[in-house]
Amino acid sequence: MTAVPIIDVRGVTKRFPLRRGVVERLRGGRPLAVHALREVDFSVRRGETFALVGESGCGKSTLARIVMGLIPPSGGSVAFDGQPVEGLSRADTLRFRRRIQMVFQNPFGSLNPRMRVGRIVGEPLHVHRAGLGLGPGGLRARVAEVLRDCGLDPTTAERFPHQFSGGQRQRIAIARALAVEPECLVLDEPVSALDVSIQAQIVNLLTEQQRQHGLTYLFISHDLSLVRCFADRVAVMYFGRICELGPVGSVLDRPHHHYTSGLLRAVPDIKARSKRPAVVGGELPNPVHPPAGCAFHTRCPAATSRCRSEVPPLTAAPDGRLVACHHPLRS
Repeated sequence: MTAVPIIDVRGVTKRFPLRRGVVERLRGGRPLAVHALREVDFSVRRGETFALVGESGCGKSTLARIVMGLIPPSGGSVAFDGQPVEGLSRADTLRFRRRIQMVFQNPFGSLNPRMRVGRIVGEPLHVHRAGLGLGPGGLRARVAEVLRDCGLDPTTAERFPHQFSGGQRQRIAIARALAVEPECLVLDEPVSALDVSIQAQIVNLLTEQQRQHGLTYLFISHDLSLVRCFADRVAVMYFGRICELGPVGSVLDRPHHHYTSGLLRAVPDIKARSKRPAVVGGELPNPVHPPAGCAFHTRCPAATSRCRSEVPPLTAAPDGRLVACHHPLRS
């Protein structure tokens, strides 16, 4: 019997309506909308690190917020451990919020500058105190414990966020997410705002916490080198769709999709002596007026008339990974 995935995303679409201008109203045109996500399918297995990668504006963060239940999808569904995320009762929503937490990109913007660290980390404990069975003394002990687990002295609970470095602030954000003992963390580019040396420390911290507590990570990043060493599987997104999905080693070593290949060629390689092939040029299409067919055909070197008229489905390749391309690259 196949285990139920902890996160299951099926056919998720998201459109953000735009306010119509005078010209559109006079012409009676259809309401305009930004097409952020289009029929996204994937699942995350319990205990794994599943990465989402792609250019800025491809829909990664929007998808993360839908998985968290922060914004509703325009179509499709999201299930957490077999239960739909939408339409939960107040009590079920509270339980869901405890089981899945989020770490944001900017460690300073995600922390209240008017609150001391102890209150920041303790706030989710206060909200979920009934489910955790914590009294006032237990709450303070839990704050000290989780700060210590994240490499911070418990005495830092009396200080404010501006008194810490960027890496320390991100440790505080991670401590806040871990405080309620979640099963899954959504990591929205959690190290991209940090120095490279600090990035390694934060990744090591996340790896150790996953090992100790059996956590599942949905990891969003544009750093393919980081994804290679941190993730188990990776989904490559382009213009609101997944174009390739599979084990991280297979996808990044032998890409099937031309967009994945272009992303890999864009990664700097100081060891390369020969001139590297040109990266994929051009810009993302207009999200208000998306092109017909494969959205990547405007930038793809292998595009044909079929690509310009027919959307390629996400189908299994001979090696088992999923790819959405009419003319995939050979391994």
